[in-house]
Amino acid sequence: MPQSKSNKPSQTEHDAGLLRRPGQSSTVSLDDDRESSQQVTRRGFVGGLASMSAFAALSGTLTSCASIDEPIEFRYGVASGDPLTDRVILWTHVKPVVGENPVDLQYQVASDIAFTSIITTGFVTASSESGFTVKVDAKGLRPGRSYFYRFRRGEDRSPVGTTRTLPDTSASEVR
Repeated sequence: MPQSKSNKPSQTEHDAGLLRRPGQSSTVSLDDDRESSQQVTRRGFVGGLASMSAFAALSGTLTSCASIDEPIEFRYGVASGDPLTDRVILWTHVKPVVGENPVDLQYQVASDIAFTSIITTGFVTASSESGFTVKVDAKGLRPGRSYFYRFRRGEDRSPVGTTRTLPDTSASEVR
C-alpha cells in the first residue's frame, strides 16, 4: 500500500527555516532569530554570487603588472649590440618566479660601474607576448665610449653589462 506524504512539515524543515507557503518566494534565513532575521531570495543570492565572481575576475585584471614584491629572475643575463655613434641596443630576459604577469623594468646606462654617473635611463615592460624579453634602443650616448648598463625593478637587478658605441664617422677603421 503506497504511503502518502503528509503536508505537515518535518521538524528538520521547521528548525532550518525552510518553510514556504504557496505563492511565497524561496528564502534562506541568515539568522536564527526569526523576528529580526534578514531574508535573501534565491534571485538575490544568485545576483550577489555573480557580483562577487565579477569582482574576483576584475581584481586579477587590476593587478595585471607584477608587484614590486613579487620575485623576478634574470635567467639569461644581459646583452648589447647594433652600436651606432650615439646609441646601442640593450637586451634582457626577465620572468616572474610565479605567474605570468607583465614586469615593468627600468634600464640604466652609466659611465661607471657603480652607476653614480647615469647617462640615460628609461622604462620598458616585459610580458608573455614578448616571451618576457625586452630590447631597448638606449640613446643619448657619445661616440667611441664604453658604458655600463643594467635593468632593474626595485631591489631586483640584472647582471651589469658593458657596451661601446661606434667612434665618430670620420674613423676609417673599427676594431
